[in-house]
Amino acid sequence: MSSTIPLYPPYDEASLVKVRMSKDEWTSRDQNGAAVKRSNYPSSRKAIAALIIRKRGRKLPGALKPKGGLMMPLWIAAAATFACPAVAAQVDDVTAVAMAKPLELIVAADISKERRAALLKPVENFYGFWTNGSGTLLSAAIDRGFTDHTLPPGRSQGPNGPAAAAKTLLGAVPDLNVAVVQRLVISDRVVSHLRFTGTFTGMFEGTRGFGQRVDFIATDIVRVRNGRITDNWHLEDNLTFLTQIGKLPGEEADRRP
Repeated sequence: MSSTIPLYPPYDEASLVKVRMSKDEWTSRDQNGAAVKRSNYPSSRKAIAALIIRKRGRKLPGALKPKGGLMMPLWIAAAATFACPAVAAQVDDVTAVAMAKPLELIVAADISKERRAALLKPVENFYGFWTNGSGTLLSAAIDRGFTDHTLPPGRSQGPNGPAAAAKTLLGAVPDLNVAVVQRLVISDRVVSHLRFTGTFTGMFEGTRGFGQRVDFIATDIVRVRNGRITDNWHLEDNLTFLTQIGKLPGEEADRRP
């Protein structure tokens, strides 16, 4: 038997109002299609990240606490989770880890609270690393003898592999958001169902992005020993990603914003 720990209610994506963020202004449309503009909200990604974290019912890191009492309506923060994922990259380590918390956590009943915390600490650092590329988080997450059991061609074994992969992905999608949809913890294994979203505005294998929407999934199985991730078995929907950014032919590749 396992216990389910819901961290916050899942959002109904279909019911969210679509929101587009520019530097200084939020532009949206209401349910009837009428244009709505809300200006003078905090333009920084940290401010928006804070609102999403608040919506998820978590304590805000000190650097994200709003100043002057200015708050954005929470429906905008909820919509930003899906419609505007440009809040993940370029944040500090504390924020990156907070943003990579799972929507749903399922833990085997024989794992104590203390054991669960020890297993999850390096895992949370690992997905915070995928959010902002922090070498500090990577070092705190994986063992020096880390083994990738599904190593892609051309990727180095050990810690240098994830470091290079994150640099490439964040270079292509600077506003990358890593959502952990659900996480399972059993024995010394942690399984994470992931959703990567963002905008292709950087470079990937010689191709320059022009703002294509990126939205693909992945699954990781990691082993944790002595406070570090020692092994990883992973599978990504690379076909969808490569189609969306125009490296492979497909409908998504021909869409310009």
